[in-house]
Amino acid sequence: MHTEMDMPVERANLVNGIESGHAGERGRNEDLNQEGREMAFVNEYVSDEDIKKYNLDRVWLDRNAVYKIEGKLPSGFRHKWTVDRESDTYFMVVGGGGYDRNVTRCLLYRGGQFWDIELAKPGEGSNDFSEQPYRIVWALETINLRRPETAHREVIQVLKEALTVYGYAGPRSQAPGTTLVEFKF
Repeated sequence: MHTEMDMPVERANLVNGIESGHAGERGRNEDLNQEGREMAFVNEYVSDEDIKKYNLDRVWLDRNAVYKIEGKLPSGFRHKWTVDRESDTYFMVVGGGGYDRNVTRCLLYRGGQFWDIELAKPGEGSNDFSEQPYRIVWALETINLRRPETAHREVIQVLKEALTVYGYAGPRSQAPGTTLVEFKF
């Protein structure tokens, strides 16, 4: 795991513009990315058409061994993603690291390629929604089972854009008020 000394902290202001807390709502980050173009990512529950188009049931099952053995998604499961339709890119959380690891397993799809990602929250973010701005701090553990230093710079930039819009929990829930997303990579 990286320490604070290892990685610079980059901050991205999010969201007075994302609606919070209501199932099915879509949020949009109107901020600009580092190249000056508007970020086109939105948080959504995935439509049936997109689930079929991207074969998301299989993609998710392939990354969740217990459910893959059973051959079905968990009861009540709904696909959620942070998607940029203009660039045919999406980000999804596909699982956690278990009880002994503070790791979130994610998937970034871009340009027909899958990037399996492990992120950690190093414990420096907010613990209570009353904290304003609400801080989320992400550390990058691996991309495609490699150390972050070997990942393509563009992939890391797109990942940061997606996480900025993803905010607290994508389409499922957002922290009220302003959210500050910080990166230790």
